[in-house]
Amino acid sequence: MVSLPEDSVSAKIRDFFLETEQSPRRILAAVSGGADSVCLLAILHILSSQLDYELHAVTVDHRMRPKQESAGDASFVMEQCASLVPPVPCTLVELPEGEVSRTAEERGKGLEEAARHLRYAAFERTADALDCTCICTAHTRNDQLETVLMRFLQGGGTAPLSGIAVSRGRYLRPLLDVDRGEIEDWLPSRNIGWREDASNSDESYLRNRIRHTLVPCLDSNFPGWRTAVLGTAEKAARDEEAIRSLPVPTWEHRGEAQSAALSCPSTAFSALHPALRLRMLQDGLSLLSIGERIPYRYLRLLADSTGKRRLASAGMVFSDDGETVVWKADIVHRSKTGYLVSVCAPGRYELPDGCVTVSAEGRGIRVGSLDAVLYPPLLLRSRAAGDCVSTGPSARASGRTAENAVEDVSVEHSAAAYGAHALTVKKLFSKWGVSAKHRDLVPIIESNGAILAIYGSLFGYPDWINEEFHG
Repeated sequence: MVSLPEDSVSAKIRDFFLETEQSPRRILAAVSGGADSVCLLAILHILSSQLDYELHAVTVDHRMRPKQESAGDASFVMEQCASLVPPVPCTLVELPEGEVSRTAEERGKGLEEAARHLRYAAFERTADALDCTCICTAHTRNDQLETVLMRFLQGGGTAPLSGIAVSRGRYLRPLLDVDRGEIEDWLPSRNIGWREDASNSDESYLRNRIRHTLVPCLDSNFPGWRTAVLGTAEKAARDEEAIRSLPVPTWEHRGEAQSAALSCPSTAFSALHPALRLRMLQDGLSLLSIGERIPYRYLRLLADSTGKRRLASAGMVFSDDGETVVWKADIVHRSKTGYLVSVCAPGRYELPDGCVTVSAEGRGIRVGSLDAVLYPPLLLRSRAAGDCVSTGPSARASGRTAENAVEDVSVEHSAAAYGAHALTVKKLFSKWGVSAKHRDLVPIIESNGAILAIYGSLFGYPDWINEEFHG
């Protein structure tokens, strides 16, 4: 590859550095061997003398594909860097065999996320070792569109909908205003080749399904959709910048390792607008290094109301005793995803194993075939650590056989809420013979922190109802 006269693509990258007032001294280019990153490498090399920076490259062999493919990509990048005049020093990072799979298991996420996590860690280590002031990645306008669509389909809020940031810390994305089609025209015109990753056609990945199925459909049927989506991303980014400028309380760390928790004063949390409470909860998930996706409906319930309460779901526990808000992982149920459904009116509500119909009855509502009239708002949720029910006079059970009734169960320990008449939901499920696959599906019906009923008959088990709350 040789230096050639300036064109629209290289002009965009040059203007990127000038307009963003970036004056890097030493750049690390992340190069995979694909068209986008090869184009980035070539243009950064052309501009290095004009903008007076030193260029280095890094490529990562994830060892996820057959050796001839993944090692072949790495060799190609090394050869491309060596062919430049002057040559660009290139660092090859080879991940240990099976490292991506092990990381995916540890983080509780997919292979794609684990590979990205390890890849960026390799970029950071290489940049530190070479004292690079910035790391350039080859994300394009197409990547931006795919990312916004993907996050929208995954239920992202305004922050995720802002898409890929032009800069984040020392990461820069000079190609973000360049279309992939421009790149695929630019490279052949300069006799520059690239590698195709076979996994890019694997539609088991959401991004690939969006790229190969959704995007062509939108192109064919909705002219102008690209401008609209990119405009939405820009507006979301501006909104996010404004929201982030507003003052919020600082989370304080409590405990260590698995018992780690965050806390802040209840008055400070309650004084925030619900949107800021939501952002604070999401920031807390990052501080706690929670890898799993926490359902938005759970976070929304926490953000939309204040006051003394304790809600455990989706592997998290939120508690507010009126003095301090505590936000932490639920160690007992950390491996369980759980569910939480808010019921405020009649309708059909989706649960993990199907839907339940909530019908109106007088001033109250009836959940499915449960023999009780209850009053909204209600929560239908999976069991949580510490759940207890009363076996006293106010409780009743209906079910398959008399020996399964709550009243016939001997109480082996007590809970403060019910005194001597207490039974953990765990022991109740054992008495009912609830199978392992159903234990986290049977709906617990709660209101204002109190368990009103357990809808066991949805799966062929008895029901438990607290008569104090039964209309």
